[in-house]
Amino acid sequence: VMPALVVSDGIDAYWGIKELDGIRENMELNVKLIRNFVKINVKSSEDPDVFRLLGYTVVNRPGKGTVAPYIYKDHLFASFLDSDNGLIDYDDIIAQGYFGVNPSGTDLSMTHTTEAEVSAALAGSESKLSEGADDTPCYIYERSQSQIASAGSDVMVTYLIVSGEYKGRKCYYKIDIGRDKDGKFGFYDLLRNFQYTVDISEVGGEGAPTVIDAMKGAAHNNLSASVVTRDLFSIGYKGEKIEVSSTKVIFTEKTGEYVLRFRYT
Repeated sequence: VMPALVVSDGIDAYWGIKELDGIRENMELNVKLIRNFVKINVKSSEDPDVFRLLGYTVVNRPGKGTVAPYIYKDHLFASFLDSDNGLIDYDDIIAQGYFGVNPSGTDLSMTHTTEAEVSAALAGSESKLSEGADDTPCYIYERSQSQIASAGSDVMVTYLIVSGEYKGRKCYYKIDIGRDKDGKFGFYDLLRNFQYTVDISEVGGEGAPTVIDAMKGAAHNNLSASVVTRDLFSIGYKGEKIEVSSTKVIFTEKTGEYVLRFRYT
């Protein structure tokens, strides 16, 4: 049943589960839902006289995703929440043996795989940022890829193409979404309900002259970037977003009311 619970075409899904010892009359339940989208964004802390971020997009985006975070080998649902109903961090989820789920046929349904698709998405990001947008995050389905040792032409790895001006000249950079662990680079599993922020901290050289050159080349080693993961506190879709001030509140004494602040844009 679990493999058949799949959505596609940019439709997001939410999943929650709560185990009960029994059901009582007038029982109220609070079930926190986990969204099956990944949020990826890029920022730059490099000196703008050296490098200016113009836009970015994600290449090789999964075309479909599962509804439930299911660990097939153990026949269990992965837990994204702790005993206090708070979201746990990335490494704790990985430690459960959950690395994300790639539905059957995922590689065949990838989007943003061609120069035309990537260039169009990149142009959209550049346009919004030039018009004053704070950010142009990409929302994609979950992607398990930590088992990939290296990216080649025959390996469908999800990565970023960044456009920028290096010392006044426009160029393009390919960035793998990963981290150094135990002395070597490893790809991140792109887990649902997590945000991956790539911070470009230093650029030591010019990138590729064209989008396709960047796509065909290796990830640039003249660019220093770190990836930070965190759980999501806001939900956005097609330019509309709702944010809340908190997803967890602990009461230490009785109170008549609590104010939850939210913003819809």
